Amino acid sequence: MSVWVVDDSRLIRSMLTALLSQAGIEDVKTAESGEALVEHFQDHHTREAVRLILLDLMMPGMDGIETLRHLRAFPELQDIPIIIITGRGEKEDLEAAFQAGASDFLSKPADPVEFVARVKGALRLSELLVQRRSKERDLKDSHARLELLTYTDALTGVANRRNLDQTLQNIWTQPGRTVSLILLDIDHFKRYNDTLGHLEGDACLKRVAAALEDTLAAEGTFIPEALLARYGGEEFAVLLPDAPMEEAAQLAEHLRQGVLKAAIPHPNSDHHHLVTISLGVHSLLALPDTSPALLIERADQALYQAKSMGRNQVFRADHLKDLVPEPALEAVPFHHWRKVLVVDDSAVARAFLRQAFLKEGAQVIEASSVPQALEHLPHIGEFDLIMLDMHLHDSSGLEVLSRVREVSQSVVVVVFSGKHSRSLQESLKLGADAYLCKTDFDLQGKDLPAFQQALNHAREHRLGLLAHELLRQVQTDFFSVFVHDLKNPIAALSLAIDLAAETQHLDDLAPLLSGALEAKSMLLEVLAQYQDYMRLEARQIELKVAPTEMKPLIEKCVQDLEPQVRFRQQTLHFQIEPGSENATALIDSQVFAEALHSALISMIKHAPDHGTIQVNLGLRPEGVRLVLREDQSRIPAEEINVLLYNPRMAHKWYGSGVSLPLLRAVVEAHQGRFWAEAQNGTCLFLADLPSGAPQP
Repeated sequence: MSVWVVDDSRLIRSMLTALLSQAGIEDVKTAESGEALVEHFQDHHTREAVRLILLDLMMPGMDGIETLRHLRAFPELQDIPIIIITGRGEKEDLEAAFQAGASDFLSKPADPVEFVARVKGALRLSELLVQRRSKERDLKDSHARLELLTYTDALTGVANRRNLDQTLQNIWTQPGRTVSLILLDIDHFKRYNDTLGHLEGDACLKRVAAALEDTLAAEGTFIPEALLARYGGEEFAVLLPDAPMEEAAQLAEHLRQGVLKAAIPHPNSDHHHLVTISLGVHSLLALPDTSPALLIERADQALYQAKSMGRNQVFRADHLKDLVPEPALEAVPFHHWRKVLVVDDSAVARAFLRQAFLKEGAQVIEASSVPQALEHLPHIGEFDLIMLDMHLHDSSGLEVLSRVREVSQSVVVVVFSGKHSRSLQESLKLGADAYLCKTDFDLQGKDLPAFQQALNHAREHRLGLLAHELLRQVQTDFFSVFVHDLKNPIAALSLAIDLAAETQHLDDLAPLLSGALEAKSMLLEVLAQYQDYMRLEARQIELKVAPTEMKPLIEKCVQDLEPQVRFRQQTLHFQIEPGSENATALIDSQVFAEALHSALISMIKHAPDHGTIQVNLGLRPEGVRLVLREDQSRIPAEEINVLLYNPRMAHKWYGSGVSLPLLRAVVEAHQGRFWAEAQNGTCLFLADLPSGAPQP
């Protein structure tokens, strides 16, 4: 790290160099003029190494002040201390020097003690400045790395969903641009994972991403702004700003061929045992009455069509039959708020909000201060939306927000008067779902649809938080019940093995082995049942649906359960409504039969001895109706529907495990509906299944 001495006098340069050496500063460099110094500093490394400059004020040619201006023009030298050496000490000269960027001055001839003290002080300052600059660089690099991680998919290295969404939002701030989107999906990727495992599946995703990147690089001359992103799971998206439909569809075909040419082996594919992709393409004009969501929805429809037509192909959204015309923003359905609390000290703002919500049929309660708002705290749960001004005349709205979040999960949207409020971060930390700036919406109501859409986003955010918490609780409940249900067959199996190991007579082994085999079957059945339940809830089971006659399927289930029913001295009836003998449902017969069998076993456990269970089959306009009826049910009416969604509740009632929640998941996976009703001690479990009968 160097110190530079600049003076036209060789004697002064030698004297100052000697003083610096006596002070322990060895790396001293000299220049005889301002021109020579500036020439040396043309080199970047020289500028980076300098820590202090001692500069003569009065020099022939480029004087000290002009030299200062040249030095401060270099970014690396803007903070480096520069001490002016002057023999005149004129006030005007010093003022000009400080205005040009001098840090300090010393008079000639220099007093050795003062000189060393000033120099060491300047060097300490210089080191602190260098350290600060280094930390700023490190911080900038860390920020860049963090930003890269934030907007990059960790597995494939391409952009992530957040990056794609942000780019789409930015494009929609520039109305009039044509935007194309390609959504693509790896064909039969579940088969790939099931056959080779998830590690190989991850490797496959990386190779597909690389093939897509290679194709886009080759096409970069024509579409330089293309953004490749992993959309989720095995889906990718390619965003093409300013690209028309024809260009986007052509690129989609090149992407399809690029993945095919990569020749990634697929042991269970319909296309030459190679990995292939299906692609949907849509183009849209970015306008106030369109949205990124609409672009994604149409591209997704086209992708679905490409897969339904056999996969490994491109489909354009403008070729979809019966394509619904693009709706205006006003036509987009919005959530209807039931009861809204508006807290704002501005009468104009309250009037705007009142009219906006009354138009949607909501009940609006107003408060103009914190005390008025807190009066509603005991009944705050009745409000499904709270509009809260952060800048109330008597206090901050943060107090209201904090109190609300202690007792309620209502949607809270905070409102600011400016775009950069200091309390914005605090409000979001306290649990606000969204924020709006009053300057962002027209108080005359001209942008009411955009305002409503912003509130819908807030509601979706709150629902997402609640769903996350519910999922966490369900997982906790699920696994606690799962472990409990495994105890019985594991204990029975262990006991049989222990007794078999201790027996002294071979004749005693037969019943012990029989018990062990029965316990093993029970254990495998519990494991399979819980696995099916979780896979269905996660949409990971691929159903093989086909028109299935329900009568023989149900008869076989009932027949298989006769021994258990007789043992409990119960009655199990199967009845068919008139005209429903040939009722046909569109289901996966094996999956549905296994779920129905387990559900009936649960009902046998629920029902008391000598009780009656009835299975009814009928037809309804919406499809096939299956009703499981249990008389004299021992489950309280208020808990009958909870049982279908909470495995712990299912275990609570006579250890029925996950059978009924499993049947619900199976019915819903078939696009059907499953629910429960209870009245006067009778429990009904009802399932509506899609009809598999041909349409007239």
